Amino acid sequence: MSKALASILDQPEQSLKKIIAKLEDKNGYPSHDVRHLADNIQKTRAKITELNLDPDDTTGAELYHALLVKFQKDSNLFDAQNRIASQDFSSKSNVAIDLVSKNLDLPQRWVLKTAVAKNILRQHPPKKLLKQLKYRSLESMLKRESPAQLFLTAQFLESQNWQKELGKQVSKLDSSAFELRPVCIKYLAQSQWGLNSDSILAYDNSIGSLGLIEPDTSSEIPLLSIAILLADGLSNFGELDLSAEVAKFSPVLAWWSEMDGLIANLDSEHVSLNLSDISRSATETISYDNRLLDGARRSFWQKLLQRYDNQLEIEEDLLAGLKNKAINFNVPNNQPAFEYEYVEDI
Repeated sequence: MSKALASILDQPEQSLKKIIAKLEDKNGYPSHDVRHLADNIQKTRAKITELNLDPDDTTGAELYHALLVKFQKDSNLFDAQNRIASQDFSSKSNVAIDLVSKNLDLPQRWVLKTAVAKNILRQHPPKKLLKQLKYRSLESMLKRESPAQLFLTAQFLESQNWQKELGKQVSKLDSSAFELRPVCIKYLAQSQWGLNSDSILAYDNSIGSLGLIEPDTSSEIPLLSIAILLADGLSNFGELDLSAEVAKFSPVLAWWSEMDGLIANLDSEHVSLNLSDISRSATETISYDNRLLDGARRSFWQKLLQRYDNQLEIEEDLLAGLKNKAINFNVPNNQPAFEYEYVEDI
């Protein structure tokens, strides 16, 4: 059984065998690994059948291309429902941000109050940001621009020393400088902010803002893929059933629900049925030989762990890296201790 799991997760068999043995021992040997594998096989076979393919006579390449065709069809229908024709990336991004903000429960974070954030920038002026935005004075910039976008962009444009000093100033503030509010999502256009980043997403912990950065190939990214990317980014703040959450955007996406951790094994070749993996593959025209499995493997492992009441210690989880492998930013775990001030005694 450990051999099958190791193959799916692309991990050393002996290491994985030890982890499963510890989990089983802590929980009275419920054989959850066996149940999880059986459940994965049953559900993947059902989905393959729904694609009008024979689970016993389908190659990995055939399934992969069928999934890409299904995604493209659903993406086109999704565009039509949201009246997207040939809109630019900016327009599609604003629609995607609106969809995510209205349909998902955005994570709550302790962040700087807006007035405090502006005062910090007054005390610690971001000169390179001022130059990029072509403002003559700091006050003009603070009046016209969102602090969330300013903090997000500063992490790319300003020096490491500037950022360290900013971090020191924030760390010296007391609880009155912070408030609990949902993460906000901001679009950062290349023409305005001039960012050059390998990642399309960025996060600033001080202001609690998730940034969507316009990439060089922006015109080729469909609305659905942008919305999925944002939802996947938000999953870094906590466990999120991505496909079930994305399905809230439209009935068109119902077929993809509950497929996050599904991985088909066809003639010893694995194919991800994970919506995020398929979305990226379709958008980036990734070949079968280079197909993505990161999102499915991350979710497959998380769902296996969730079956156990008694969990591993963090240092025991040799596969913890899978949890943040799909997105190029990590959400800091440290939040101010005063977050417990509002917890009522039971």
